[in-house]
Amino acid sequence: SYRRSLKNEIQQDRRELRDSRQERKGDLKELKQDRREFRQDRRSGASAEELAQDKAEMRESLDNVRDSRREVGHDRRELNRDLREYDWRYGDRDRDNRGWWNPSSWWNWR
Repeated sequence: SYRRSLKNEIQQDRRELRDSRQERKGDLKELKQDRREFRQDRRSGASAEELAQDKAEMRESLDNVRDSRREVGHDRRELNRDLREYDWRYGDRDRDNRGWWNPSSWWNWR
């Protein structure tokens, strides 16, 4: 049914969000390491060529962080969209089904 496929989609979205967060975490760690390496090389009097290479590595790491941040945002939006659709379609039935047509409605409580 559509409900089951939507639940599966939500589970897949959650996995993708978790994976993209892990990737972002790894990218941030790599950027931190590149910055540390650049500072150490600069303090130790490394050549201009080596410093330029370190800067290029930092730029690449920063690009990776931006890409993974974008991916996390995309995955979060996708999950929220599917959760809203699920809630819109099935939310009222799952939570509290007390409409005027329901015999156990609060209108019938004594």
